[in-house]
Amino acid sequence: MLTDANKKTSKNIEKFYCEKCDFKCSKKGDYSRHLTTRKHIKLTDANFDANFTKKKLTSKTENDDLNKFVCECGSSFSHKSSLSRHKKICLDITPIPVTTTESKPTNDIISVDQFVDVVNKCVKLSEDNQALTKKVIELAEKPNVVNNTQNVNTVFNLNVFLNENCKDALNLTDFVKNLKLQLEDLENMGKLGFVDGMSNIIIKGLEELDIEKRPIHCTDSRRDVLYIKENDTWEKDKSVTTEKISSAMEDIKKKNVVQMKEWVEKYPAAKNGGSQKGDEYHKIVSNMFGCNGDPDKNTKKIIKNIARHTSINKGSGKEIK
Repeated sequence: MLTDANKKTSKNIEKFYCEKCDFKCSKKGDYSRHLTTRKHIKLTDANFDANFTKKKLTSKTENDDLNKFVCECGSSFSHKSSLSRHKKICLDITPIPVTTTESKPTNDIISVDQFVDVVNKCVKLSEDNQALTKKVIELAEKPNVVNNTQNVNTVFNLNVFLNENCKDALNLTDFVKNLKLQLEDLENMGKLGFVDGMSNIIIKGLEELDIEKRPIHCTDSRRDVLYIKENDTWEKDKSVTTEKISSAMEDIKKKNVVQMKEWVEKYPAAKNGGSQKGDEYHKIVSNMFGCNGDPDKNTKKIIKNIARHTSINKGSGKEIK
């Protein structure tokens, strides 16, 4: 309560004083705020509410609105999530009994005509399914029969082509032995490099023979599958054919050495390092032995070149040019 006795002046500033709380201030706004504090209300109001807040006193009706989420145990909450958390630990909630309803048997009676009609429909459906299944099986079997026939014919034609049409083909060793190399082949080795130079020598030798006389045939140029005849037997195994091609290349290198001596005799200027023929000589020697590059990779490239020029048509047994 503000009285003249409670007012004190200091330097012409009005003071405010609360006897109950022993509170002093110089501003009326501060004093008004004090009157709404928990401490002041507790000392001056006998009906002090324990739930009082500093900002605003709310009525019971307003509190009921804020705490609108109420548990069965009597606890109220202002947020649904708070109520949900409380229910997980609340022991006063009485479980809701589950009611079950017993199904009563029906006394519907199906007539004989209806029963016969259902049976006939089931039989008809079963017959349709059997017919459809039979048709699907027939369609599925037809492509297999055609493919099997094609595969048998392919194998048969290839065997006939190799073992009958090409029964007089040269063995690979004999083929290399009969190769007639020219100085031009040696010069191409210097110009084209080892892979293309060696490929040209072998391919040119094969193309000079009739197809049935050739010791090498390719049945799959994409995968470089070669059939090579040696010891009067056709070999298909890739490791074996690769080894035989490598062996043939070594024999051709020896032939090139003989050719090189003839070439130097024909061009004596090759002995002079600074001359044109001298430079050509060094290129030929460098390439004729395949010293440049990986030997295995070089062999694979040469086999691929041979495969492209010796591929056969399995159905007709003719060489694909």
